[in-house]
Amino acid sequence: MSAHACPCPRCPRPADALAREFLDRALVEGVRMGGHHNRIRRVSLTPAMAFELGRPPAAPVIVRAPKAGVLSVAVRTWDSGQEGHLLHAVREVVPGAPECLAQYDDFAIHDYVEGTRLALRSEDGKPVDPWAIKALADILARIHGVGARELPPLPPGWPASGDSRGFLRTLVRAADEQIVRPNWNEFRSLFKALGVPRNALTRLGERVPHMASRPFGLLHADLHRNNVLETGSSVALILPVDLELATFGDSLHDLATHLVRTRYPAHQWGEVIDAWYEAMMAWCPDATWGLESDLRHYVDFERAQSVFPDVMRAARSLREAADGEALAAATDQVCRAVETASEPLGLKRVPNPGEVEEALSGWLSRRRPGIRVARGLSDDGPRRVTGGSRRAPRAESPAGLHPPAASRRRERAFLGERALLRLIGDLGERVTGPLLIPCADGVWHLGHVGARLSRRALRRVAAAWRACADGLGRLAAGVRLAVRDVRRAVRVAWEMSRQGGGRGLGVVGA
Repeated sequence: MSAHACPCPRCPRPADALAREFLDRALVEGVRMGGHHNRIRRVSLTPAMAFELGRPPAAPVIVRAPKAGVLSVAVRTWDSGQEGHLLHAVREVVPGAPECLAQYDDFAIHDYVEGTRLALRSEDGKPVDPWAIKALADILARIHGVGARELPPLPPGWPASGDSRGFLRTLVRAADEQIVRPNWNEFRSLFKALGVPRNALTRLGERVPHMASRPFGLLHADLHRNNVLETGSSVALILPVDLELATFGDSLHDLATHLVRTRYPAHQWGEVIDAWYEAMMAWCPDATWGLESDLRHYVDFERAQSVFPDVMRAARSLREAADGEALAAATDQVCRAVETASEPLGLKRVPNPGEVEEALSGWLSRRRPGIRVARGLSDDGPRRVTGGSRRAPRAESPAGLHPPAASRRRERAFLGERALLRLIGDLGERVTGPLLIPCADGVWHLGHVGARLSRRALRRVAAAWRACADGLGRLAAGVRLAVRDVRRAVRVAWEMSRQGGGRGLGVVGA
């Protein structure tokens, strides 16, 4: 079937021989453009394909084809074949947004928009320029103005517009059905070792309280630094891309996913929320009702559900490279994910990195019998490991929400005793020199690395290490208390200034 046979290029249709040949050429010769779930290539149109699509020959386009065997780790309202329909609706409110030129059953062709992804200029955790924050907020508000009549049909049983509580519960149920359930058998033992129960999301959904009623609209649901383009165009300075995870519902969900996934530094959260409020007041004032009380519930959901894809991806990464460096990176990723999700999921404890490393190694050994993962040391030396298990502390930001995960820093501590002694043994094969151990009353000289140390010397190493770690632990606890007091004082001062005049957002979750 040729492209002209269908009056609507947004409707999925079987690929004919010409389209299939163009896809094969794009996958081989096209420029890779990244993508978690899709193979994305930039390629020039062949003369025949340009004629079929009504475009100039050699015009650059984007070809998007789903990857085979990729983990199902995203909540989807519509299948990928409907993205062309969604792009057409967004172009009505966001001039210059990408256009779908042809939507086939298993791939799509979009026009190419010249620009630079925001992530290339501003990394996660780094501040975003104020003009960009306002532009991103305006995109969220404009997209929300797209109504249900302009979108593909919603799944059966979708909550009615205004049922904010029902929408959030629908998201929780979809995450459980689309992310947790299909992958649970593969990762059951890993999540059990991490202390994340199978019904964690279900219990979160049961705790969703009554929320204010807000009108529904189209949501991007994945607007972050990698999904927006800086164009430098007079039509639009920033444009959204990748609408495959779009949904239809409460605008606060879009704001929450944007806040968390963009990984703003903590001090910019209030600025982002203010910019969103101003933009939404211009497009749909009713969508801002209950902002102060309800935003935290969507932030909690976003952080809670993300533990499952983050842990799964980290574990899967070890199947390709199981060296010490890969294990260290996976351990750090899992630690951040579990710590971030611990409070909204109500986890009893957060495993320390040593336990996480053990859990990942055990999971991998069961999936690939006979493999041994290099643990504890990388090519650059010993990896730092944090102390014992703990609950992640709840901290308040001036905007009233938990600070972003990227801004949280876990307190670093020393290696455990066994790891230390193992490290000393390894050093004996690498370097020679005096072995000095700090203690309360000076420095102990225990011989030379490379020489065989006596058991008595090793016991003195362990004792000195315990004393040093205990002292630093007490110091870290004092610092945490001081930081908490400062945060409380800032919060009180901010609240007093808000009550004294001007519009404020209030303290959410106080």
